[in-house]
Amino acid sequence: PDASLDLGGSFHVSTADYLRMGENDRFYAMPHANEVMSVAAPAAFGFLDNDNAPIIVEGRGEITAQEFGDTSAGLHVREGRTVSLIGGNIEIKKGTHYIRQKTDGDDNPVFRQERDAWTYPIYETEKDEHGNLINDEYGRPVYKLDENGSPIPVYMLDENGSRIPVMETVRSGAVTAPGGQINIASAASADEVETGPQASGSKFQVSEGGKITVSGKSLIDVSGTGAGSIFIRGGQLIARDANIQARTLEDRDGGMTDIQADTVSLADGARIIGNTQGTGKGSDIVIRAGDPCFRIREPVRPSHRGRYEQHHGIYRG
Repeated sequence: PDASLDLGGSFHVSTADYLRMGENDRFYAMPHANEVMSVAAPAAFGFLDNDNAPIIVEGRGEITAQEFGDTSAGLHVREGRTVSLIGGNIEIKKGTHYIRQKTDGDDNPVFRQERDAWTYPIYETEKDEHGNLINDEYGRPVYKLDENGSPIPVYMLDENGSRIPVMETVRSGAVTAPGGQINIASAASADEVETGPQASGSKFQVSEGGKITVSGKSLIDVSGTGAGSIFIRGGQLIARDANIQARTLEDRDGGMTDIQADTVSLADGARIIGNTQGTGKGSDIVIRAGDPCFRIREPVRPSHRGRYEQHHGIYRG
């Protein structure tokens, strides 16, 4: 869990029986006499039978803020590079993270605010000398204002009468390729999975998919100046309390988060994020589930100026 890789080039992890380099060259896990040296990037990962070994990426779980700053576990490559995880069942778990009190844009601590039955925030109101509410000319309550002229919130209090802080989780990426590409494929049978530069769309497929699980506050992340792309292929994708994230941070347009599996399940706060915080377009999110078993317990957040598609499944907001 304490291991970390921060690499300057692309990085491919696989339990395949052989690698296909370029068009014809193959390198086997068990060496063959006729193998030759190749400097080409891996074009495909080949599996010879149904017994494909799993891949597990395990983080450190919850740590302190200081530990988080000193080191973090995970697979990290530089801007614009690629990470591939190609194997049997794939499990990404126990994401490295720490918890802190949330702050606003001015670095002020944020506290939980009382809300009414319609979930609107409640503010302190002005009252006359008899304790009656003061309303304006339209019959609306008059709020008390702070020194900046903003309504004063009514905060939630604990048993000691202290304000209850809003806490947030800061995650370190389990698999990170800023502005680059992440390929994740789980193969459950003999297969050849293409991952070359031209394999990002229809060619990046598995004949029979295995199980991909992302859990425990794990983060798969291609956020960058312009978000990169994430391609996931398998039989089952199960995400629990995890984020699959492609944020555009500046002026370049985002890429695509493309998920294809027989069944897709997001639960326990799992999110697929493709928004933009800059002037570039947000990432497109495309989910294709083969069986009518695509379940989301809370809405996917579509890209701002990106698009969201879901095919052959049931969307449950």
